Amino acid sequence: MLGLRDDAPGALQDRLPAALAGRPTLLVLDNCEHVIEQVAELAGRLLRAAPELRVLATGQEPLRIEGETVYAVPPLDLEAAVELFTARAALGTRPSGEADPDVVEICARLDGIPLALELAATRMRTLTPRQLAERLDDRFRLLASGHRDAPARQRTLRAMIDWSWELLTGAERLVLRRLAVHADGCTLEAAEDVCAEPGLDVLDLLARLVDRSLVLRTTGPGADGRYRLLESVSAYCVERLEAAGELDEVRLRHLRHYTALAERLEPALRGEHARRDHRRLRTRGGAACRAAALRRGAGPVEHGAGRAVAARPRRAAHRRPRAGRRVPRAGQAARGGAVEPARRGVRRGGAGAERAQAGQAGRGRAAVARLARLGR
Repeated sequence: MLGLRDDAPGALQDRLPAALAGRPTLLVLDNCEHVIEQVAELAGRLLRAAPELRVLATGQEPLRIEGETVYAVPPLDLEAAVELFTARAALGTRPSGEADPDVVEICARLDGIPLALELAATRMRTLTPRQLAERLDDRFRLLASGHRDAPARQRTLRAMIDWSWELLTGAERLVLRRLAVHADGCTLEAAEDVCAEPGLDVLDLLARLVDRSLVLRTTGPGADGRYRLLESVSAYCVERLEAAGELDEVRLRHLRHYTALAERLEPALRGEHARRDHRRLRTRGGAACRAAALRRGAGPVEHGAGRAVAARPRRAAHRRPRAGRRVPRAGQAARGGAVEPARRGVRRGGAGAERAQAGQAGRGRAAVARLARLGR
C-alpha cells in the first residue's frame, strides 16, 4: 500500500516518514501496551513528518504525546452485557421479554467485560444460570475454557489479568494489590493510608493505574472522587496480596484507617450537621465495615473493630427507631453488647485478666459483625 519493501536499504522506521508525508492516511496501531515507549516514539516522529497523518492507537494506557486525544473504552453496560451473554450462550428470550435475574447477576459480577462474558457463556452447556452465578466466587477456575485458536492471554480470565499484571512495575503492583481490601472502593485519603510504603508516591502510582484502566475513578454528585477495582481485578489482587504475605497487615491498616475515621467523625454525629456527617461516614466507611467482617477477622483486627463500634454508638440516638426496635443507650453498641467494660477488664491481673481477655476476644468477634451491620 505504501510501496515500502522489507528488502530495501535502510530501516523501515526511517523510510516510513517520507512514505506517509503529503498524503492523508490513517495508521492503526493495536495492542500497544507491551511496547508503549517505542510506539509513542514512532507515532510522535511520524506525526511530525506527516501533518496529514492520523494515528489510532489502542492499548491499556495513553501514549502521552503532543496532540493526543484519549477515548476511554468502558466495559459494556448491563443491558449490552446481558444481550452479549444471552447471544453467546444461545439462551433465547424469556416469554415475558424480561432478562433472567440470574443472567443479570452474572453480567453485573463480571463487570460487563466482554471476554469474561464469553468465557462464562461456554459454561452454559453444563450449568444453569443460577449454578454459574453461585460459582463466580471461584471465577478463575470456572472461566478457564477459552477458544484454542485465541491468543494465550485471551483463553482464560486469569491469563487476561496476568497479561496486565506482568506489565506493571513492582511499585504499581504493590498499590494495586493493596487496594483490593477496599470492598466498594475508597477515597484518595484511604488509598494513601492503606497502600503507604516508604519512598512510594501513592498518588502518582494510582494515576498510572487509572491510566491503565486497572483502577476506575468514580465521579459525580456524592462520589467524593472514589477509586475502585472491577470485581474480577479485585479477586485477582486479593490472591496476589495473600501470596505476598501482606493480607493480614493490610487488613489491619484498612480497619485502623476506618476506625480513626469513625472516631474523628463521632463528635459531629451529635451536632447540627449530624445527618450530613452520618451520610459521609456511611459513604466512606460502610464498605469498609462490611469488608472487615468478611475478611476472616481475628486477633488485633477484632480489637480494632471493637474500637470502631465504640466510636459509633451515639449515632443510634439520631435515628428513628423502627417498629419494635429498641434504641441502644449511650455506651452500648447497637443491638447490645457493652464495649467499655471489656476495656476496663483488661487491667485486672491473674486469672481475671485471662478471662477478661478471652471475653474481649469474643466481644471482638461480635463487634465485627455489628460493625458490618452498621455499615449497611
